Parts: sequence; C-alpha cells; structure tokens
Amino acid sequence: AYVRWALDWDDEPRTNGAAVDVGSDEYWASGITGALTADIVVEFTNVTAGYALEFKTDIEGRARGFAWSFGDGAFDANNCLLSHVFQTAGVYAVVLEASNYTQSAAATVTVHVTGSAAHYVSPGGGHISPFTNWAMAATDIQAAVNVAGAGATIWVSNGVYDAGGVAGYPASTNLLTNRVAIYKPVSVRSVYGPEVTIIKGSGSVGASAVRCVYITNGASLMGFTLTNGATWGGFEECVDRDGGGVLCMGYPVISNCVISGNTAARFGGGAKGGLLYRSILEGNAVLDSRGGGAYESVLENCRIRGNRANIDGGGVFQSTLYNCLVTGNSVGYGGGGAAQCTLYSSVLTGNSGGDSGGGAHECTLYNSIVYYNTAPTGPNVEFCEIWNSCATPDPGGTGNITNEPSFVDAGSGYGTNHVAGNYRLKAGSPCINTGTNQEWM
Repeated sequence: AYVRWALDWDDEPRTNGAAVDVGSDEYWASGITGALTADIVVEFTNVTAGYALEFKTDIEGRARGFAWSFGDGAFDANNCLLSHVFQTAGVYAVVLEASNYTQSAAATVTVHVTGSAAHYVSPGGGHISPFTNWAMAATDIQAAVNVAGAGATIWVSNGVYDAGGVAGYPASTNLLTNRVAIYKPVSVRSVYGPEVTIIKGSGSVGASAVRCVYITNGASLMGFTLTNGATWGGFEECVDRDGGGVLCMGYPVISNCVISGNTAARFGGGAKGGLLYRSILEGNAVLDSRGGGAYESVLENCRIRGNRANIDGGGVFQSTLYNCLVTGNSVGYGGGGAAQCTLYSSVLTGNSGGDSGGGAHECTLYNSIVYYNTAPTGPNVEFCEIWNSCATPDPGGTGNITNEPSFVDAGSGYGTNHVAGNYRLKAGSPCINTGTNQEWM
C-alpha cells in the first residue's frame, strides 16, 4: 500500500502493471525518451598487444540499451564496465552507441596497439625512440616510460640514474620532483639487480628535494636500489611530504629492491603504500611523523632494519607484514619496530622506543617473535593483541609462550651493517611447532 502514491528515482509512478517492480526503478517504456549523450572513459589509448584494457561508459540520459564495437571484430552489449584485449598491433576505433525511443548517441576513441612489448634503458644507449633494442636504448628511465604502451616491460641496464626528473605526480597540484614517475601500468625491471642498478634522488628535505620513484597502481618495479630520496618539509597534509624512497599510488608491486637512506617529512621514509616483496628497507627516516621504513604498505619476506621515526613506527606504521624481519629500528614515541600494524609469522627484535612499545605498539600479531627490544615502558609489546607468538612478559592472548626463542645468533647489538644477528631458530627452540597454520600460508 505504501507505494500507491510513491514515485521511483525517475519521478515516475511506483507501480506499473499487475505488481510493483523489484528495485528502485519502475519500468515505463514511455519514459525511456529524451536527450542522450554518450562518452567512453578509458585511461590509456596506447597499449601493447595482449594487454587487458578497461573501458567504462559515460551515458547521460535514459538509454534503452547500448553496444560496443572494438574495431577488431569483437562486440559487446549493455556492459557498463568491461575489459578488452587487442591481440595484434594496429589502430582500432572503439565505438559506443546508445539509444532510447526518441534519441541516439555515439562516441569513439582510437586505441593504438603496438606489437613491441619491450623497451630498453642503458647509460650507453643511442637514445633513439622508441628504444626497442639495446643499441637504441634510452639513457634515462623516464624517457622509456613515456613512450611505452600500457602492459610493456622496460629493461634497465647497470648504472646510477641520478639526473632529470618529473613533477606533477600523483596530481598536477603536487610539485615535488620524482627522479622517475611510473604513471602507467608498465613493468620496470633491472637486468642485473639492485647492487648495480640504482635510482638516486636528492637527499635534503625541503623545496629542492627529489624523490626516487612515484609509481601507480598496476605497475611494477623490480630489482633496483632506491637511495638518497627526499620530500618537501613540514607536516601539512600533502603527499609531497610522503614516501622519500617511493610513493605508491595504491598497491603497485615493488619486488627485490633495496630502499635505503631516504627521508620523508611526514609518512614513509622509505616507502608509502605498495606491495613489497623480498625487499630490504634500511636506514630510512621520517623527520616529523610516522613510518620510518614503510607506511600503509603490505610487506612479504622483507627486512626492515635500522629505520627511525619521530612518533609511531620506527620500522613500519599501519602496514601488514608476512614473514618479515624487523630489527634495529627506533622511534621517539610508540613502537620502535611496528605501530598499528598486523604481523604474521614475523620477528621483531633489537628495536627501541624512546617512550613505549620498543618492539610493537598497538599491533595485532600471529605466529610472531617479539623479543630483545627495549623501551622504558613495554620493552617488547604495549597495547597489542597477540596469538601463538613468543614474547615477554606474558602478553595474554591464546597460545603464547614467554621462553627465549633460541635464535642461532641473537646478536649483541645493532651493527653498522644493519645486521645484528642470525634470527633463524636453533634445533630445540620452544617456537618450533607452536604456531598455528593459516590459510594465507
């Protein structure tokens, strides 16, 4: 009865026919009329063959239906969001057509598909665009990123890449210079690894600072050392003050990298955001705030060591860690190793807090070891929830033990080479077989 005099979201009567329609729209054929416009939303129009390119509709007015034509013989209908893979190189006109009972509208975008999925960078290259072999290789990484289509791989040879830069990322209002801005979904990979392939910023926090890398969702960076990066100063809310080594827009992949000796004013001295795999974050710092090594990151099989922050998370802040070693980090207040993080099967040892929570502060831990950390209050843990872990004093929770973990070498302090000991378990360690199996494993 309540719908008898009601209107739907098109301001049409709520009932039409024998029964009310399910949902918030009542179907009236006579109402599917009037002005109609169509547009196509696509982030990239230069891609490599085989890349899944996402398309969205932008239709204003009341459409009876719409259809897609991709120019390669493929069609689709009435999908507002879809992806399409162009299998061969060429230029394709993608058409969206919409109609109702009185009007029609259409939109077209041109997509350029290249068959070359690889570009090359070398300090000794010929710098001949589009850099599709070593003889023609770009001499700087940014030039190769700029010409690459979405889905391409950029191979980078040995060298120290410390010249040039680009501002305006992640948005045009941000003016901090990035040595490299990976603003499209490409894979940037070193040939011989982080020991010999280095992206170097400018390490003085302030107006002349240069961050090492900005990277967007869908992209990846593999096998580099990122060092000497810095941000603007101050604590105001602005990403130009975050991520001295790398600023990630969302969760792109950072793999097999060394992020070392970078500084941020606000969040993430080494990294802000990102999915970090088998990487080392060491000797990074945040001057005014949180997350000396990483902030809002997901880290797997990483080593976070020798980083520092002013408050909260000398090593990591508001991050998720799997199989990580967090050692030798320090903070002025709140969580020398980690603060407000979730840690799975990780080790926090040799960290220090100037006030409280030398190892972990306000964290959730599973199957982890938090031992040999220092702070005036809560030397190992403070305000944490802990399960099936090893810590002292007894943190409460379920399945925890307080026995010393029996490392192969617990170390006698934090060395200048950022390695204090060997944190593998000795035979007979009380930590053996006392954890709990989890689905992510």
